[in-house]
Amino acid sequence: MKKNSVFESTHCTWVDIENPTESDLEALSKEYQIPFHALKDCLQADHLPKYEELDGIHFLILRLMDDQAADMAKSIQGLTRKVAIFQKTDFVLTIHRSEMKIWTDFKEKKRKNAQSPSTDWLVSQMMKCVFHSFEPFLFKIEDKLSTVSAKVFSSHTTPLNLEKFHQVIRKVSLIRRILRMQVDVIFNFEPFVSESETYLKDAHEEGDRVYFFADDLYEAMHLTLQTYFSQSSHRTNEIMRVLTIFSALFLPITFLAGVYGMNFDYMPELRKPWAYPLCLLSMGLVSVGIFIWARKKGWFQKQ
Repeated sequence: MKKNSVFESTHCTWVDIENPTESDLEALSKEYQIPFHALKDCLQADHLPKYEELDGIHFLILRLMDDQAADMAKSIQGLTRKVAIFQKTDFVLTIHRSEMKIWTDFKEKKRKNAQSPSTDWLVSQMMKCVFHSFEPFLFKIEDKLSTVSAKVFSSHTTPLNLEKFHQVIRKVSLIRRILRMQVDVIFNFEPFVSESETYLKDAHEEGDRVYFFADDLYEAMHLTLQTYFSQSSHRTNEIMRVLTIFSALFLPITFLAGVYGMNFDYMPELRKPWAYPLCLLSMGLVSVGIFIWARKKGWFQKQ
């Protein structure tokens, strides 16, 4: 277990615990008078965001975006890391399994400026840090989506990797879901904070902002995918249109060639000197007639 006293002030003390064992949690339960069953929740990696009130102790579980998450991560546990927060009137205890860069930077920033007006303010800052951890990933996806959208409308587009694109949509969907849960955690926590405090309202607004960002990105990705399918269908129709025109032009010629290619003994026009040029002329006239008719119908106009 790595125990780190981030700062101590008159109104607020913050202690951060990293990677505790079950025996460490038992010791922490006795030292800080926190129910052991609540501390034991910290060891469950699959725990989703939640809020509980434990005899004057506010217990929150939040999840940060893991900047080291593998590209193939497909679950909430693979994309995010859990942070447990225990808040008393003048004391905050945080517990997490592993080191996270954004959390380490947040601690260093608060350590250098250890002026905390209250634990409510500190917890609200932690909530903002949690929401901000998702933004780099969402901005990265937004940039890639802009590139994909430009390629979808390009005349020389390459086929979209649907499997990879679906994986990204799945990730954004999971992030949107986890953000919604964490906004609800703040909503459930707000009634227990003094009405004069605006800290949690700011955190709530920040959470809504990031959530709607993820939600808009999710909808934009679905719209891009639908547009890609529509464009693919349109290109297929264009190809079929061109092939249909060529088929219409050559079908009568093929018919005439087939008729005069039959091996019948009695075909008197085959022995006439003007039969060959007349057949070629007929083929040409039929093709030109079909071409003029198709042009008047607008078949040669690009859709």
